[in-house]
Amino acid sequence: MNRLTKHNVERPFASLTPQVRDQAENQSRPESITLLGAGITITGEIYAEEHLIINGHVEGTVNLPEHGVAVGIDGQVHGKIFAQTIKVLGRVSGQITAEVLAELRDSAYMEGRLVAPRVAIDDGAYLKAAIDTTRAYIASQVARFRAGAKTGSKNDTP
Repeated sequence: MNRLTKHNVERPFASLTPQVRDQAENQSRPESITLLGAGITITGEIYAEEHLIINGHVEGTVNLPEHGVAVGIDGQVHGKIFAQTIKVLGRVSGQITAEVLAELRDSAYMEGRLVAPRVAIDDGAYLKAAIDTTRAYIASQVARFRAGAKTGSKNDTP
């Protein structure tokens, strides 16, 4: 029978190698989510290294190259969104570039351009946009490059 002791409760990863310990600690941390409330208006560029839910108003660019963006039912975005996955329940006018999946729920209102390898559109969603599923990889790499140039980071671009 395995007994819990003070030593193995306080230091659960102590016996692991440093590389394995770092991986285990990173996997055990929950991912962060930021909520942009209904009373918030942002004009400019948002760059985040965590998931983002937009219930307010954004005029500009939203860059989340490693995470997902959700535009809530009361959210409005006028500009560009780039993320791994994008879910729209509110209003978007501009360009959406998703590396994996773009979803438009039944309450969504989208005008502009949608670029993603996979697109899901619910009955009732309003869509007046050009949809491009063939150039999603190229568009995402360009967006990654631009996001990296603005933040000064080095992204893995081929």
